[in-house]
Order: sequence, then C-alpha cells, then structure tokens
Amino acid sequence: MGSEARRLDLALSRLAFWLAASALAAMTLLVLNDIGARAIETRVGLSLDAIADSDRARAEASLDFGLPVNGLGSAEELLQPPSTLAEGPDALSLRLEKLQTVDRAVENSRHRIAGTMVAERAVSDSHGESIARLYVTRSMAGIDAALAERDRAITIGLSLIAALLALLLVFSPPWDAIRVPAVLFVGGVLFMLASLGWQATDISRQAAALAVADTAGHLNRALSLGIPFDNLVGMLDYLKQQVASKPAIGAIEVSGASGVTYAAGSDPLGQILAKWTSWLGLSGFVSLGVEQVLEEGVRLKASVNILPVLAEVGAFALVAFVFFVSGGAMLRAIWQGEGRSLYEAVRSTLPLGLFFLLLFFCWGGPSALSAAPPVAQFASIAVAFVLGLALQRRVRLFPLVVIVPAGGLGLWLDGLPLMAASALTCGLGFHWNEDGAKPVHLGAALLPSVCFAGITAVGFAVETLMAKGAIALLMVLVFVLAEIRPKVEASRSPPMIAGFTLRILLDNWIWLCLFAMQTAGFLLLALAARQMPALLFGNSGPALYLLVTAVLYAAGGLLAGLVGTWRRARWVLFELAVFAVALIVAQAYAAGGPVLVNTAIAAVLMGAVGRWMSQLPFTLGAGHFRGARVLASGLTAFAAAGAIAQETAIPEQAALPAILVYLMMLAPLAFTIIAGMRIRPRRIFSGSTG
Repeated sequence: MGSEARRLDLALSRLAFWLAASALAAMTLLVLNDIGARAIETRVGLSLDAIADSDRARAEASLDFGLPVNGLGSAEELLQPPSTLAEGPDALSLRLEKLQTVDRAVENSRHRIAGTMVAERAVSDSHGESIARLYVTRSMAGIDAALAERDRAITIGLSLIAALLALLLVFSPPWDAIRVPAVLFVGGVLFMLASLGWQATDISRQAAALAVADTAGHLNRALSLGIPFDNLVGMLDYLKQQVASKPAIGAIEVSGASGVTYAAGSDPLGQILAKWTSWLGLSGFVSLGVEQVLEEGVRLKASVNILPVLAEVGAFALVAFVFFVSGGAMLRAIWQGEGRSLYEAVRSTLPLGLFFLLLFFCWGGPSALSAAPPVAQFASIAVAFVLGLALQRRVRLFPLVVIVPAGGLGLWLDGLPLMAASALTCGLGFHWNEDGAKPVHLGAALLPSVCFAGITAVGFAVETLMAKGAIALLMVLVFVLAEIRPKVEASRSPPMIAGFTLRILLDNWIWLCLFAMQTAGFLLLALAARQMPALLFGNSGPALYLLVTAVLYAAGGLLAGLVGTWRRARWVLFELAVFAVALIVAQAYAAGGPVLVNTAIAAVLMGAVGRWMSQLPFTLGAGHFRGARVLASGLTAFAAAGAIAQETAIPEQAALPAILVYLMMLAPLAFTIIAGMRIRPRRIFSGSTG
C-alpha cells in the first residue's frame, strides 16, 4: 500500500511539474509575441509619421513653387515613392487631395483601416492656411502575414515541447526531463527574436530607402543644372541635415566618378553588420544598406541605423530572460529533487512573493492599490514587515486581531491597511531557514509579479479589486502556512528572532553597516527606475524596470554560487564587486552613460554581493541563519529604498550620495574580512548576540 501511495504521489508531482512548465513556456512565448507585435506596429506608425511629415514639407515647398496639387507635373506626382517601394506586401502609396473652401479643417492623424496604416497631414500655403490633405498609406499585409506565421510557429513549438516533456517525465525525474525541452524553448525564443529583429530592420530599411530617394532627387536636379559634382557647395551640410532629420539613416555617403566623396554620419556597427551579412550571403534576407546610382557615375550609399533595432531586440530578450529565470527558479525550488518537500518550498517562497508583489504595485504596477502617497505605502510595508519579524512565535492573537480587520478594510476601501497587513503577514511567515535564502527562492518569489506584468503586457486590464483580491489571497495562504508549520521548526528557530530586534541591531554595528549598504544599493536601482521612459508600458515602466533588475539581482546570486567553497576568492570578489557597482553607476551619472543599462549591469553584481555577504566572516556569527538574516535585512532595505526614492525630487542628485554610502560601508566590512582571515570567527563574535 505504501509503495502504491508513493507511486501516486510521484505521478501527481510530475503531472503538476508538466502543467507548470508548459504554462510558463506558453506565457513566455505569448507575452513576447504580443509585446513584439505591438512594438512592430508602433515602429511602423512612427516610421509612417516621419515619412508623412517629410512629404508634407516637400509638398508645401512644391506648391509654393507653383506646381498644381494634382495632374501631370503636379506636387502629387513629384512626391510618389519609388516603384520599388510602391509594390509588394509593404507597399507605400501617397495621395494629395485639394481642399474645398468650406472644408479647411484638417487634423493630423494616423489610423489603421482594412489592412493598411494611413497617416494624414494638413498641407498649408505660405499664409498658413490648409489648402490640401496628404494621405500616406502603408500596406500591413507583410506585418500581418509575419504575425500569423509566428502564431503558427508558437502553436507547433509549444505542442512539441509539451509532448516531449510529457514523454521524458515518464522515464526521468523532472529536473532531468526538462533539459531537452528547455533547449527547444530557448531555440524558439531565439527564432522569435530573430523574426522581430528582421521585421524591425525591414521597416527601418524602407524608411531609409525613401530618404535616399529623396536625397537622390535633389542631387539629380543639381547635376541636371550643369553644376559639377566636385563643386557642389553646401553638400556636406546638406548630408548632415539629412542624417539628422532621417532617423532611419545611420550614415550616408556620396561619391563621384572622380573619386571625390562627401560623407556624413557615423554608423560603424551598421557597416560591420552589413559586411557580415554580405559575406555570409544573407543580403537577400536582411539588407542593412541602401544604394542608388545617379547621373555621371555618382553613387549614393546609406546604412540603416541599426542601433534602435538592436536595443528593441535586446529589450525583447530581457523580457524572455525575466520569465526564464523566475519560472525556472520556481520549478527548481519545488522540484529540484524527487524527495523535495512541496510544503518547504512554498513555505520559503510565498512570503517573499507576496512582499515583492506589494512593492511591484507600489511602484505603479498594473493597478494602484492605494491613493496614499507612495512614500507612505513603502514606509508602511517596511515597518509592518519588521514588526512581523519581531512578533514571530511571540504573540499569536494580536497579529490575527490586526490582520483580519485591516485586510477587510483595505479590501473594500483604500488599500493601505491591506498592504500593511500583508507586509505584517510576510514578516510573520518569513522562513528562518538557510534554504529559503537561496537565490533560487528569490527568483521564484518574483514569479507572481512577473505574471502580473505579463498580463498587463498582453493588454488585459487589471482592476483594483482584482489586484487586492490577489494580495488578500496570498496573505491568507502565507498566514495559514505560518500557523501550521511543523513543531520541529521550533528547535531550529533563531534565538531573539535571529538578532533582528532593535536592541540587537544597535548592539551589532556590522549588521547596521550591512543594512546601510543594502539600502544604498537598492536606492540606486529605484532611482534608475524613476528615469524609465513610458515607451510601451506607460506608468508601469518604473515597476517593470525594477522587476527586471530584481530578476537580474537573483541571477547574479545564482552566478555567484559558481565560485563554490573557495573562501578567499569570495572575499576578494565581494570587494571587487562592490567597487565595480560604484564605478559602473558613477560612470552613468558623471560621464553621461546609459543609466538604465549601467544600473541593470550593477544589479547583477549586487546580487553576487548579496550572495557573498552570507558567506563572509562578519556573518558567520549568525550561524546557519546568516543567509536568512541577510535576506530579511535586504527586504527591509528594498522597501526603505523605495520610500527614499519617492521622496527624491531629482533622482540624479541622490545618486552620488547613494554611491558614496555604498562605498563607505565597505570599509568596516572589509576590516572584518581581513580580521576573519587571521582570527577564528567564534572569537570575533564571542561578545555579540548576532
């Protein structure tokens, strides 16, 4: 009977693993595809707007010159795109319509109609009155066909991954069975990134080709007047103006038969990629250059501005990385072995997941939980979490008396009491176990926030009541798990709440320095999040950026584990990583570097620093609870950093003090590291309760 029960439990566990892994793979690919499709349509719209604005300026100049609106030799005929761009699934067309006297009200707009995207512009005369309406139309057949192909590929790929995983789970443990499907999943993600990158490049190339045709038209008119190519006055300034006004062009070059060359712009990356695609024989598939031959052997070359495309593809890859890390961490935390206790994994991860979800909503996630000022929300979370830690195993009735009314009040009225009650529950349910402090649990805890971000990304509206309901449900689960914990945990509970009471914090200056360093580091992440542009995500941009950096932080902790048990290497790498964080972020603010990119890199290093903190001499006195204690300190610092960032008027001005604090706190920690190399840890902490 026992063996049959075990086989049934094993079968149910593997079924749950299959369902979870398949759902995560489906959500990742669907979210990535939806975000990519909306980004591609946005890129088409912006490109069409730029084309329409340029054509309007040319139309106004032509009409002022005396050309008629329509007919032979008209402005409409002059503005028509080249034949190579007027055909095919991405064809461009232009129409100029003369306005009647009673119909002079024209608004600039852009809209989709029956498989096309149309940009409408008002054309004015020299007196500023609208005399014509310009329509620039782009066919969306190619975009829609590519989207349909991706949808079909996703369906086939997900079916193949799910079937293969189900087959392998029959013969192998979960973590062994998922390896081959994971490779297929990564291949599918790369295929989707390549498809989105190809589409974005093709859109930019179309705009670049139109800009080159415009430039060629001006040059042909100058050459037809008999002006020698070598004596084209102002040619260089004109090319510079073209590069500045045409975002699709990275660099442009005009060369004559005599060898005289005019060049403007600099796009070394685009030129290198263009050479590679030509050398690999991929020019017919993706072309990064536009070339046109003019009269008298004059050649006009331009390279597509590839940097915005690469940045967009990089953002898509980061989305996939976030889902991959958080979803993989969840699977690893629960099913890393056949004998792994589901209760232990959920017990360690769920309070962290609720805590991160609270911070995610505070930062302007898909729905606002409270109308209170953000600083009040962050402060209430930090204070309630510390209070929950202090009340663990001490007062049973008081937390329940507070949580139930506060949760109910916050559920139906303003959400601030619900947030405070949830943070208090997180503190009560915090798992003082070394396993719970591992980066894999930190990554898994981010999954609820990632899922909410994914739901928002695909266009579903998250109502306030829905968000509050999710918070309340998680709060109940955390509280129940905290109350039914096994009795054996009592013997492993940290004395005096692992030194986290105010008295012990003040007695142990090392942990105060550690908390200050964590707060300063997380403040740098929060300040960068406040500078996140709206882009596709509107007000949710800062929350999504902070979520990405949190996943990168967890990934940095996982990478830090590769150092293994080489103790002195961890000590050296800890100090080097702290210096690297300060230098990378300082370069962004002092030298005008990319703040969002540099801070994201720093987040990975901060994750490694957090992992090594629990393995250094100054934390050894905390025994086998040191990892959990570092994590509890870090969670409080994360909420405190959010409160400070929200009260900072100018993020750039607060970055330098945060960097200095981050560095200054290294000095006492480095001293204890050096002392730990010469003195046994027990002698260092013999007089400390921590």
